[in-house]
Amino acid sequence: MLSICNHIQDEILAIMAKLVLRDISNEVKEAGEFAILADESKDCRKIEQLSIVLRYFLHGTAYESFVGFVPMAGLSADDVSSQILCQLESLQLDYKTMLVGQGYDGASVMSGKHKGVAKVIKDKATFALYVHCHAHRLNLALVDTVKSVQLY
Repeated sequence: MLSICNHIQDEILAIMAKLVLRDISNEVKEAGEFAILADESKDCRKIEQLSIVLRYFLHGTAYESFVGFVPMAGLSADDVSSQILCQLESLQLDYKTMLVGQGYDGASVMSGKHKGVAKVIKDKATFALYVHCHAHRLNLALVDTVKSVQLY
């Protein structure tokens, strides 16, 4: 019976992940304009992770493609925006002219008009408008609604 060590399996998975990211990058380039969605949360080891999703429109269909989790050492606007831009550069995407939207939660570090991630990215990508993530808005509305329900 053939046995494959975990190092080989990890290498195969890493190669497959690179191929998927390359395909996503090619699709985004073909689409032209794109938006980014990002949010941070702690994983089961209590390490902050930044999730990054690209949103684009191609051949009549809107796509949202997850491009990865990035472990975060710091959570300042500069730290987060630096990681977002680094991911876009690693995908070889022209964010300076083709990034047209940004979606984050309403936390000031993300949405701040003067020093938030949205402002830092907007300074580098002139067309990247910030929109408060609708999923976060829905979640906030649902939480407020549930809090107001009285149980008998």
